Amino acid sequence: MSEAVSYRPRNDLVVCRIKYRDKVGGLHVSQRSAEAKDYFVVAVGPKVEGLAAGDQVLIGGEQNKDWALLPGSRDLFCTREDNVLLVVEKKVQTGS
Repeated sequence: MSEAVSYRPRNDLVVCRIKYRDKVGGLHVSQRSAEAKDYFVVAVGPKVEGLAAGDQVLIGGEQNKDWALLPGSRDLFCTREDNVLLVVEKKVQTGS
């Protein structure tokens, strides 16, 4: 029997998921490559402003110093809101 796990970060903490991409610019790349990762917000603490679950973000800092992988997970990590450098906003362009 498996349990469903959810996360409720405290204060200014953010839980994010690393999504690995198989291709960058048409080339297959290693999953370890920094360019082959996208980061998505999963949950935010009550003091976090301007971020919501589902936002694609850019994260700064070093693993185990500024952000930490969650126990039992290879793709979820927790970090402070200050380590979120920007939110990726994609706009659909229409033909002119």
